[in-house]
Amino acid sequence: MIFNLRQFIKQPNCFFSFSSIRRQGARQEAMAMASFARRRAGDVFRTEAVRRSSVFFRGFATAVGDENDVVVIGGGPGGYVAAIKAAQLGLKTTCIEKRGTLGGTCLNVGCIPSKALLHSSHMYHEAKHAFPSHGVKFTQLEIDLPAMLAQKDKAVSGLTRGIEGLFKKNKVNYVKGSGKFISPSEVSVDTLDGGNTVVKGKNIIIATGSDVKSLPGITIDENKIVSSTGALSLTTVPKKLVVIGAGYIGLEMGSVWGRLGAEVTVVEFAPDIVPSMDGEVRKQFQRMLEKQKMKFMLKTKVVAVDTSGDGVKLTVEPAAGGEQSTLEADVVLVAAGRIPYTAGLGLEKIGVQTDKAGRITVDKHFKTNVSGVYAIGDVIPGPMLAHKAEEDGVACVEFIAGKEGHVDYDMVPGVVYTHPEVASVGKTEEQVKSLGLAYRVGKFPFLANSRAKAIDDAEGLVKILAEKETDKILGVHIMSPNAGELIHEAVLALQYGASSEDIARTCFIASVVFFYMFSAKWNMFLKNLNFKRADVNLNFKRADVNLNFKPARGTRADVNCLSKPHSPNYQFSHPPPARRYESERREVPIASQSMAFSVHWYDLLCFALVAAALAASLSCILAGERSCKARASSIYRRLLSRGEDGGGGGGEEAGEVLGCELWISRWRPVHPAALLGVRLAAAAAMIGVFIWDLRTYDWSIMLYYTE
Repeated sequence: MIFNLRQFIKQPNCFFSFSSIRRQGARQEAMAMASFARRRAGDVFRTEAVRRSSVFFRGFATAVGDENDVVVIGGGPGGYVAAIKAAQLGLKTTCIEKRGTLGGTCLNVGCIPSKALLHSSHMYHEAKHAFPSHGVKFTQLEIDLPAMLAQKDKAVSGLTRGIEGLFKKNKVNYVKGSGKFISPSEVSVDTLDGGNTVVKGKNIIIATGSDVKSLPGITIDENKIVSSTGALSLTTVPKKLVVIGAGYIGLEMGSVWGRLGAEVTVVEFAPDIVPSMDGEVRKQFQRMLEKQKMKFMLKTKVVAVDTSGDGVKLTVEPAAGGEQSTLEADVVLVAAGRIPYTAGLGLEKIGVQTDKAGRITVDKHFKTNVSGVYAIGDVIPGPMLAHKAEEDGVACVEFIAGKEGHVDYDMVPGVVYTHPEVASVGKTEEQVKSLGLAYRVGKFPFLANSRAKAIDDAEGLVKILAEKETDKILGVHIMSPNAGELIHEAVLALQYGASSEDIARTCFIASVVFFYMFSAKWNMFLKNLNFKRADVNLNFKRADVNLNFKPARGTRADVNCLSKPHSPNYQFSHPPPARRYESERREVPIASQSMAFSVHWYDLLCFALVAAALAASLSCILAGERSCKARASSIYRRLLSRGEDGGGGGGEEAGEVLGCELWISRWRPVHPAALLGVRLAAAAAMIGVFIWDLRTYDWSIMLYYTE
C-alpha cells in the first residue's frame, strides 16, 4: 500500500485503496493511519482557547527558547520583503516592527500617501485649468479636503493589511514592538501591549529605514513647522507654504499644496534643485515648475525661525553670506533630506560600526563587522529609495540562504512625481564628463510627439547618453507625463547592456508617447554612423543596397539590404557586454553571438544525429522489405514442394504471399519497422533542433552569469 502523507494532510480524505489493504493484508498500516487521523482530528477540534493562544503565539510573538533562522528588525519595504523572501526560501523568520502597521515610512507616511495626494490634487488642477479647453466645463468646482485625505488613508490601510496577510500566508512571525540588541543573536522587544520578549536568531537583519533630517535652530512640531509626515495631514490648505529643500520630497509636497491653492516658495541651500538630476533636464524642469507659480530661492539658507505669532517668520540670507530678508508663511515644510534611523538599537553594545553619516558599514554580502548581523536599505550607503531597499532585502536573504544575490546601484531608477514627472536611470551628462568618457547625446522634445500634442500635454523631453565608441547606453533621462512608467524601458535596456541601435531597431507604435524613445535613440544611432567610410552601391533595377559602416569596438554594424524597395532586410548584431560575476565581483566575458554561419562541434553533432536517424530509418525499411521477401520465398517453396495450386489451405499462404508483394510494391510506409524508423528520425531531428537552439541561443538574456 502506498500512502501519500502530504496529500492526506491537505485533504481529510484518505488516498489509499481498501481493496489493496485486503489484497496485501495491511491491517497494521490501516491501524496506523487511523491513529494518525485521530491525532489530526484532535488538532482540528481542540478548544477555542488553545487555538487562539496558539495563533497569537505563532503569528505575533516568539518564545524565548525558540531560535529563528532570520530575524528582521523593521517592517518597511526592505524589511517586510526580506522577511517574506526568507520564509519562501524555507527559513524560519520573525519580523519586528515598532509602528504597529507594516510598510514602514514609504507605505504609511511617505511614498504611497504622497502619491495619493499628488494624483488627487492633479485631478483638481486639471479640472480647473485643462478641462475647459477640452470642452468640459463646471459651474462650480470646490475642494473637499477631508474626502481627499480619507481616500489617502483608505489606500494606506488597505495596503498595510495586505502585507499582514502576506506574512500569514508565508508563515512569517510578526512581533509588534521596538527591538534592541542584547547580543549579536538576541533582540529584546518592548511590545506595544506593554510586555517584553526576547527574539533569538541565527541571522539578524537591520532594516530600520531612515528619519527626517532636522536643521539647527528649527524644531518640527508637525503643526506650523512640519515634516513630510505632517504635510500629508494638513487639515486646511495654507495660503503660504515655505518648503526648505528642493529635493524629491520638497518638490512633490510643494506641488500638492500648490495645485490646491497655496503660494509655494522653495528655499534651497544648493545652487540647483534636485542636485542628483541631469543638469540640462533640471533647468527645464525648474522652468516648468515656475510656470506653475512655484517660486525658488536658490543659494539661500534659513538662519532663524519665529513661531510666536499666528504664522511663521523665517529669516534667510544668501548661502555665501550677505543681506538678510524675511519670509512669512502659514506652514513651513522641512524637507532637507533624511538620515539613517539607528537610534535605540544598541548597535554600540554589540560593536556594529557606522560611518560619519551614521550609516552602517557592510560588505558586498550586506554583512556588518559583527558575525550574523546584516543591514539593508536606508541604514547603509546608497540611494534612500524604497525599491532599492527591496532589492537589498532580497539579495541579503539570498546570501544568507547560500545563494547568490545581486544589486546594481547604477541601475536603480529615480522619479520625481510632479507634473511633468522626471525619471532617470544611469549616469547624468555631468557624471559621464567627470569619468572622461567620449559620449554622444540623443534628445527628442515632446512638442514633436503626436500623442503628446493630441492630449495637449506636450511639455518635456527625453535625453539619452551613449558611449561614442561602443554605442552602449550610459544614461536615460525623461521629463514627461508618466515618466515613472516610461523609464522602465530604459532600465531594462541598461540592465542588458543595450546600445542605442538596439532600441532604434525596435518597432514602436507611432501614436503613443512611448514613441519618443524610438525617436531619440534613432537620432543617436544615425549620429553614430561613420558615413565617411560607408560604401554605398545602388542598383535601382535590382534595389540592392550594401552599407558597410565602420564597426565600433565590440560590435558589428554591418547593414546588408538585399530586398525590394521600402522593405529592406538587414542583419546586424553585436556581442552582449561583459557581466559582473557576483560572487567575486569581477568581469566575466560573454561569448559573442552572431548570425554568421560557422562550423562548430555542436553543428557537427547535430548533422551526425540527423544522418544517423536517416540511416536507421532506411535500414529499418530495407530490413522490413527483406523480411517480407524471405517470407514470400519460403511460402513459394512450400507450395511448390506440396504441388498445390493455391486451393484449400494453400490459398491462405498464397494470400499471404500476395500481401507481402503488395507491401513491397505499394505499402512500405505502413510497416511497423518503417514507422519505428520514422519515429527515430523525428526524435533525432528534435534533438538536433534542441542542440541547434543551444548553439544559437542568446545567453545575454540571463539575469546572472557564472563561469
